[in-house]
Amino acid sequence: MDKYITEFKIRKFSHQKQFPKVIGKMYHFYYPCIGYILNGCVEIFFKGAKYKAKKGDLIYISNGIEYYSVWSGNPDIDWLSIDFKFSNSLQSEYYGLQIIKDYDGVLFHKIYNEFNSGNQLSAMSLFYSLLDDVYKKLETKPKENSSSPVVKAIEYLEKNYTAPIKIEKLASLCGFSESRFYALFKQTTGLSPIQYKNYLMVQNATILLTKTDMSVSDIAEEMGCSSANYFTRVFKSVTGKSPISFKK
Repeated sequence: MDKYITEFKIRKFSHQKQFPKVIGKMYHFYYPCIGYILNGCVEIFFKGAKYKAKKGDLIYISNGIEYYSVWSGNPDIDWLSIDFKFSNSLQSEYYGLQIIKDYDGVLFHKIYNEFNSGNQLSAMSLFYSLLDDVYKKLETKPKENSSSPVVKAIEYLEKNYTAPIKIEKLASLCGFSESRFYALFKQTTGLSPIQYKNYLMVQNATILLTKTDMSVSDIAEEMGCSSANYFTRVFKSVTGKSPISFKK
């Protein structure tokens, strides 16, 4: 069935000297989104993994994606964001969250200028050209669903990332031996179960670090860590910074 765009808008976001900043827990339910970074850079935490994008990079986010983002600028941050909706969903195609490095942003600027000048049809025509090019560069990914062999373990970790985990329990949830489960989990997520848990922990800790006055010790306890030192080691292994440096 042919697909055409029924809804479409482009916006520009700008911030000065207020970062690093966590843009909360973002959830794209109805709309896919394409972003283009004009200034600054961002770290995105999604499904236990970390993605980095900088000035000149394009970010594609499928609908149904929930993620955290942390932006930084020197000193400013600007990006263009396009939300759009197809006449019917891409049922057999799933792109998840992907970054196209060093993307030519000429079409983005043209779309933005036409859209804000009231030339909706011209902006839409340019956007179709942009989509055609972007989809050629994206990698189709299998969408996680109830048929995934380790989905029960993933769901368990996302709900219990502050609790100690045992591979035996996760393997049992999925009906596999420990060795078979471990191999399937890493094949599916690209991470070990412990790495996945740690990324989820750090992903949520960034919110507390940037949006509250909680101490590192209190956040470590909130995240279920045995000590602030252990929390700091895990946090630095994921972000490259200590919690205190990240907060500053």
